[in-house]
Amino acid sequence: MRVHTAGKKTIRHPVLGKLTVAFEALTLDSTPDIRIVTYLAEPDTASADALDLLRSWLATTSATPTAQASSTAGEEEPAPPQKLGR
Repeated sequence: MRVHTAGKKTIRHPVLGKLTVAFEALTLDSTPDIRIVTYLAEPDTASADALDLLRSWLATTSATPTAQASSTAGEEEPAPPQKLGR
C-alpha cells in the first residue's frame, strides 16, 4: 500500500458542497502508526470561505454551559444544592 504524505483532496460536505484542500501527513519515527494530517484551503477561494464558515459554526456551538444558560431568556436558573444535616 502506498501512503500519500501530501497532495490535494476534494471533500463533499453535506451542507457546503465541494471543498478542495491541500493536505500533509506527518509521522514520528517513534510512533509510525500515528499520523497527524493537516488540511488547508488556498486563501481567497470558495473552499477557504467554506472552512471559515465551518469554524464559525463550531465557535457558536461550543459556547460554555454558563454562557448558554445566561443567554436563555425566560428560564430560571436551577436552585443551588441544599446542605444535608447530620
